[in-house]
Amino acid sequence: MSVNPTMSYDEFLAQYSAVLGDMADTGITPSEAVVRFRTVYPDAPAHYLDKAMVSGQWFFVGRRESPINNVMIAAALWYAVAETLELEPDPHYAAVRIDPIIMQDVPRMLEMAQVSAQNISLVMSKIGATLNYLTKHPYASLDESEYVELLENPTAEMREVDTDAVQWPPTAEVISDRLGNGSWATALLRTSICPPDIDEMGFSVDPNSISDREFRNALSDFLSYCVRYDRKPSVLLYGAWSTDRDHLGKVPLLGAIRGRYGSWHIALQKGRKLINDAVAMGSAKAIPVSAQRNGAAMTIEELNAEGIGVVTTSALPFKIPDEASGWISLNAVTTSRLEELPVNQTLRIFYLSPDMVAAEEFTPFVSVLRSSTGYRCELTPTTGFENITVTLDPHYLLAHGWFAPSEVSPVWSHSFLDVQETATAVLNAMQFGAGCSRVDYFQSDAPSNASGADAVHPHTGSVPMVTVAQLSTVELRSE
Repeated sequence: MSVNPTMSYDEFLAQYSAVLGDMADTGITPSEAVVRFRTVYPDAPAHYLDKAMVSGQWFFVGRRESPINNVMIAAALWYAVAETLELEPDPHYAAVRIDPIIMQDVPRMLEMAQVSAQNISLVMSKIGATLNYLTKHPYASLDESEYVELLENPTAEMREVDTDAVQWPPTAEVISDRLGNGSWATALLRTSICPPDIDEMGFSVDPNSISDREFRNALSDFLSYCVRYDRKPSVLLYGAWSTDRDHLGKVPLLGAIRGRYGSWHIALQKGRKLINDAVAMGSAKAIPVSAQRNGAAMTIEELNAEGIGVVTTSALPFKIPDEASGWISLNAVTTSRLEELPVNQTLRIFYLSPDMVAAEEFTPFVSVLRSSTGYRCELTPTTGFENITVTLDPHYLLAHGWFAPSEVSPVWSHSFLDVQETATAVLNAMQFGAGCSRVDYFQSDAPSNASGADAVHPHTGSVPMVTVAQLSTVELRSE
């Protein structure tokens, strides 16, 4: 829409009064109204908009929202740290380093609560002071009793909050329940504050305790999680993800990451670059290799000839006599190997039958590639091989998320999985999709170490199906 550059204020009102009035009626805050107006009408005179907003003709009260989101709950903790440690407000850090979602949500909610612009600035500056302090002192803590005492003796900016509009700061019980699943310590860990009893918990927030590689691998898994569940990789989402049952103690805590990189926002940028660099370096040497040559299964010697280096943790075979516990143990072993797998490298699982061992033809039936967006599984079709009598069940595989082979991809595939989902998916495909009924597994540097005699079922004498899984991490290299 074209705007007359010489329009008067009265002409501005004549053209935009209806828009401003309707925005006021929706109950949005003044700052929201300004952002919306300037986004849709960028050519309208800004000074006339500012004049209209303070004219008193329209009243932007903000939506009356009692509930608060997790960002506001975390903000209460950061604000409390600044107060209990008597930190000087840090507007510079707040303006430059605070994560975008914090700068987006906290001022908006405080504005709804009728807090003045000056006090909103003060609150944000104190939050900035805390986040800056925590990057330099990651073991700084906040006792629950200190937080309760602050609520009992509120500051001037806390007293200004209209709690009918926004219930902030929340009680300690709300913080423990909403952020920590009932635990004050967990709530602190998820916001990069150190729990008072962290030594008893056995965790570390020391920035020097993590390497770029460890952070890169953890971030790769986290970004995969975000892709699968359509979530933004926000600071609090990482805090929650890193402290859930599957990841606590296995990935760096938020406090350690912020201490190492200065802020979550900077860490995210750095981590993405580390992932991209790893992919770029590995793209020429870590590519999928076909398990077939001219329609025939490749032997271990042929695989080695292709430039595949096999890396293992043990050459000692071991057996699990009980079938149920065997699958559980194999799942644990597979999960552990996947967690150790560097980005852009592959874990291969061989399924061996007596006929395959006797003929010394070994095909990597499952290849699991760890990428920047999670794990990708490829299950090699079992048709067309002279000594392979295993038959895959397409109905089972399709019902459990596998994509059938096509002209573009000649293998069964499953993508964007986390580590536990990957281990379960490939082993279920082995057990239920390929008819495996027995678990005799070992880790070695070559599937040819499997004994044909050991692969014979003790009751039936022979079983034309998968009986042995061999796990080995391989890195593919191009000459």
